[in-house]
Amino acid sequence: MKLIQIIERNCSDKIQPNIAINKRYFAKNIGPLKDGTERLLIRENKNSKAHKINAKRFKWREVEVKQVQQSIEKKEVQTQQEKLSSKFSVNELAHQVIMPIVIYNIAIVYVEKLLKELAEKRIPDTIKLSRTMKMLIQEWRNMLDKHQDKGTVNLLDDVLDAFMSSYYNDAIKFFHSVNNAIKRENRDFPYKDASTYAIIALQILNYANNFLNGISSEVKGVINGKRDYITSPQMDKLMSCIKECVDAGAGNIKIEKILQDECVKLNIGVLHNSLKKITFEDYLNN
Repeated sequence: MKLIQIIERNCSDKIQPNIAINKRYFAKNIGPLKDGTERLLIRENKNSKAHKINAKRFKWREVEVKQVQQSIEKKEVQTQQEKLSSKFSVNELAHQVIMPIVIYNIAIVYVEKLLKELAEKRIPDTIKLSRTMKMLIQEWRNMLDKHQDKGTVNLLDDVLDAFMSSYYNDAIKFFHSVNNAIKRENRDFPYKDASTYAIIALQILNYANNFLNGISSEVKGVINGKRDYITSPQMDKLMSCIKECVDAGAGNIKIEKILQDECVKLNIGVLHNSLKKITFEDYLNN
């Protein structure tokens, strides 16, 4: 059994009028005509009437089941988007749907800084973890490429660049507050920078997950039904790897204790406020 699409009729419309151009049918080969012309037995579904067609009367092409599934999913997503657009403004939808992806991408900026530190310092027990984190980041990006059109990809890049630019000075303060808190715990600790980037990345990932829990349940249902990158297993695994890296390289340094430092808490608040200020209006109106 295969799936075909009728693409051309080479006979009168009065002959087999039920066979429609561009329509898809399940088909199986049956014996050819006496002159060797290919014949098929086709039906719309398992309960519908079967029809015999041949290559003299009709021209067809085989269709991959995957293509049909993608087409159905695309139509479902369009229907869901239309439904949501009647209840939310474009910016509200963008904030709920795109914001988690933007935050995850911001976290990846710090994860890649962490990976660079791990490579330079050659920290024991983190080589396999580094390889796994690189793989997870690539899987995440491949997933985005698969589901997003070029316009959305450009939007994500623009928002990320704008945030990193506006947050630059605060990012430096956050880095030093965490770094100094680690020094106060252990001045001779050799992997302060790597642990700092890890802790910052974890805070951003935590914020993304909390944000997801707060979005409209209706929007969340649509997202989770069709967009598996929103509730991302890659990000969950990435968080676990980052925590393992800290455990592997940090010795007696406890993340929870660093996060209780007053200066660190202040900068976490600044980070959260900066993330809350991200909007999409300027980009969506261009």
